[in-house]
Amino acid sequence: MENGIKGWTTSGLWHQVVRNDSHSGTHSWWYGQDASGNYDTGGANAGDLTSPAIYIATADQYLRFWYWYETEMSETAYDQRWVQISVDGGPFQTVQQLYDDPMKKWLQSSAINLSAYAGHLIQIRFSFATLDNQNNKYTGWYIDDLNISNTPLPTCKDTHEPNNNSTQATTITYGQTLSADICASGDYDFYTFTGTADDKIIVDITASVNGSALDSYVTLLGSDGVNVLTMNDDNFSKLDSQFGYTLPYSGRYYLKVRERNHPSVGGSDYFYTLNLMKDNIKPTLAKITAPLNDSWLNHTKETITVSASDAESDIRRVQFLWHSADWQNSDWVLLGEDIDGKNGWSFDFDTSGLTEQRGGTFYIFAYDWAGNWLGDGVWGVGLDRTPPTVSVTVRPMYQDANFLDFWLSWDNGQDNLAGIASYDIQYRDGATGSWVDLLTKTTDTFYRFLGKEGHTYYFRARAIDLAGNQSSYADGNGDSQRTVQTCAIAADSYEADGSNLLAQAISTNGQWQTHNFNVVGDHDWLKFTATANVTYTLATTNTGGHADTVLYLYDKDGTTLITSNDDDYNNSPASRLVWVAPTNGTYYIKIEHWDTNAYGCTTAYGVSINGTSQVLTVKGAWTVDSLNLSAMPRTQFSPGETVRIKLQVENQTNQAIGTIWDIWVTRPDGGIDKVEVNAPFNVPLGLNPIYSYPYTAPMQSGMYTFSAKFTWDNGQQQIEQSVGFEVVSFTTPTPTPSATPSSTATTPTTTPIPNTTTMLDNFEANMNLGQDSFGNSVGMVIWGSTANNVILTQTTVANSDPLAKPNQIGLNRLLKIDYNIETAGWGGFTHVFENATATEWVSQNWTSYKGLSFWLYGANTAAQIQVEIFDNRAVGDSGDSAERFYYRLDDNFSGWKKFEIPFTNFQRRADWQPTGAPDDGLNLTQVHGYAFSFPIVNGTHTHYLDDVTVYSDQPTLTPTSTPTSIALTSTPTPTSTPTPIAPTSTSTPTPTQTSTPTPTITPTSPVFSSIYLPVVIKKN
Repeated sequence: MENGIKGWTTSGLWHQVVRNDSHSGTHSWWYGQDASGNYDTGGANAGDLTSPAIYIATADQYLRFWYWYETEMSETAYDQRWVQISVDGGPFQTVQQLYDDPMKKWLQSSAINLSAYAGHLIQIRFSFATLDNQNNKYTGWYIDDLNISNTPLPTCKDTHEPNNNSTQATTITYGQTLSADICASGDYDFYTFTGTADDKIIVDITASVNGSALDSYVTLLGSDGVNVLTMNDDNFSKLDSQFGYTLPYSGRYYLKVRERNHPSVGGSDYFYTLNLMKDNIKPTLAKITAPLNDSWLNHTKETITVSASDAESDIRRVQFLWHSADWQNSDWVLLGEDIDGKNGWSFDFDTSGLTEQRGGTFYIFAYDWAGNWLGDGVWGVGLDRTPPTVSVTVRPMYQDANFLDFWLSWDNGQDNLAGIASYDIQYRDGATGSWVDLLTKTTDTFYRFLGKEGHTYYFRARAIDLAGNQSSYADGNGDSQRTVQTCAIAADSYEADGSNLLAQAISTNGQWQTHNFNVVGDHDWLKFTATANVTYTLATTNTGGHADTVLYLYDKDGTTLITSNDDDYNNSPASRLVWVAPTNGTYYIKIEHWDTNAYGCTTAYGVSINGTSQVLTVKGAWTVDSLNLSAMPRTQFSPGETVRIKLQVENQTNQAIGTIWDIWVTRPDGGIDKVEVNAPFNVPLGLNPIYSYPYTAPMQSGMYTFSAKFTWDNGQQQIEQSVGFEVVSFTTPTPTPSATPSSTATTPTTTPIPNTTTMLDNFEANMNLGQDSFGNSVGMVIWGSTANNVILTQTTVANSDPLAKPNQIGLNRLLKIDYNIETAGWGGFTHVFENATATEWVSQNWTSYKGLSFWLYGANTAAQIQVEIFDNRAVGDSGDSAERFYYRLDDNFSGWKKFEIPFTNFQRRADWQPTGAPDDGLNLTQVHGYAFSFPIVNGTHTHYLDDVTVYSDQPTLTPTSTPTSIALTSTPTPTSTPTPIAPTSTSTPTPTQTSTPTPTITPTSPVFSSIYLPVVIKKN
């Protein structure tokens, strides 16, 4: 077009223009207006660009030209672009309509075969028409580089050709893959298939990934072969086309495949495969990999990453939602979606505007190409920007003791939300010394520091919380300081006595000796002569004020340890042992300071041994009757009666003063219930008082054994005694509604009020674990985000063991809990209430009780432990729909602590409830279990648990009302931590869950009658 008009004629808006971006050179023909740059004339318009006459000499000629356009649409029903030919001056006939081609780029037309015009003169006309006056403000149509040559069409090896329109369409079926080519420039491949309404189909083109030059474009057409239902160019991760679509009706459909740059390219290197499939299966995986449950967000941007896969059609997109911790006043927010998974699925969440909070949630939906979805959520997410605070305090080992060592503590750490993860501790020796790391990344909150005489030490601490916020060390001299100054003491008169070979003799008449610790590591050995069957009380005194003695008793060989004691419970830190000599002979004692670095002027102590032949003997026999003390004894009991244990103390000499600690009940199944008493007694000579304690027995018939543990003090010694009684058989005959009660099983007219405490778990028996008929685990069920991040075992400790509970007498079995919850993980255990054989989930009625109680051995993690009650569930549900109520306690202590948590302190969980959970408050009529969940803290930590009970504040001595017994009902139990249900949204599908109704089975629950325990205490 560089040589001027040259016989071309125009009408309408066609004219020749000079433009630097013509296909070649600077001249081309344009349908448009110079003034406006478009073809909008205010009305419908049309025009033709007509070539001069051209003679076609041979039959091997092809017409090609280059063009550029921008119009309202590229489809056939909108602005028209026609190529027409007139033969020998005759009328113009359309040979090609340009459509379905990309705009705003130079394209070469498909080759138009001119063999039919050989030996004739032809004219070529380019005809443009808007058809209407709407949407005409577009650039228009350019023509350049028209060419007629004998260059042939590329050879086509596609066996499906011709399939260039819907009437020639190749048939394809679900699950079939066909191979084909876009043969020559301008080639279309049409396919047809039959589908059913609501079929979720996937159309997948594979080309560029296999080295093809094809950049595919695929269109789904309706039954007429024209109406466009959907289309796709690229599937975002590659040039190949792919789409999913749900068919709206049953019948015939068409697929049209072309090159994206149609009609410019095509040939044998434009090959592809077409796969048609039906996919009604949801994705196989949709998992949020970061952040995790109970994790803390980055202060400015949090990248949510997702692992997702689909076995059928692959993942198409992932949608991201957020819910703040304010569940009452906010709603789900659609953050956005990721539609390109070639680098993984993720979303960058701007957290810079979020307020500090704890309890937020992310939820994602992963959609496959067919529209099937799978969701996942992370819960308990928080944002904490505030650094924690902490400081080191210094205190002597004992009050004002001047020893080489002393305590450092930093248990005053505070954090806004996340909780403290670890501490760094530094010290400095002297005012001009350098700060040195003492501990890094520790979770401990105390440390025993050993210094040097005359040195001054400075200490400081910093903390890092679970959200990554870190406090700063104090400047200057840090948080605290201490100067080490000891005071000397001369060796006691019994030195040298540092081994069993040097042991000094001591009498057994109660005479006191005075010793001390005069050097580091000092320990004193003594020996005494013992007589078989005589009770010896070995005791020390804290004469110097800081003599924390540890007392060891060795056998006659001087090396075999018999027993030991650190602190006398009633006279700490002095020590005390009560021991009955098994045989005559010489026995050995070693005494040392608990703090092996302690010595000096405040460590003097006294030691004595007192032998006595006085023995506490106990005898007793069962007497059993109804609530009336004058009623006749009975040995069989009907359902509905209550056990009342009566302990009779008979004093035959002097005045008996002591304490009844516990009454133990061994059940027929081997389990042991403990009735905590902790009641003092003071019995003058000749009196035989009866002490009464209630016990609510479980629904078991068989043999029960009762024993009592108490101490008696004659002013010089305290004697511990477990009293075993003969076994009594409880029978539970099945009641007949019309039967007359037996004369030997008279039902009382009044029933004692409920027990003050009812033991749920004292862990004396082995833990139950079973499965109910619905396949749910029952008993003690462990759960966690990873295997073995919570481990439960049982351990037995003696009363001299450091793990012994306060006032413990004899052996006691504890539940040991070891846990190491990984970052953003979770773990704990649930006691899913079970029957005796661990084959049913049972519920309990707690309406007669005030709260939940237990003993817990703290680990001082500065984190929180969550205690939950599983209340009533949805009627007829065979799964877990029990309503959750929780209480959080602070693990800011070490050693044993008893908790009594009123039910009124439990709150309904707002962050999550199982599907179908009632919302009717904590009514306690059907309690299905309790649970403990443990915090995320660095490293492995250990707690001990004992005596989980429900308690009441009602008196127990006088029967005044009918109790509400603990009902046992057959109910399914959860087997694992439930998966949260996806949030409901108008734009996002919500998964639902259904449950299979099951009838409730309520077996008869026997409650036993009164039992009297006369216990005779004799002092000889």
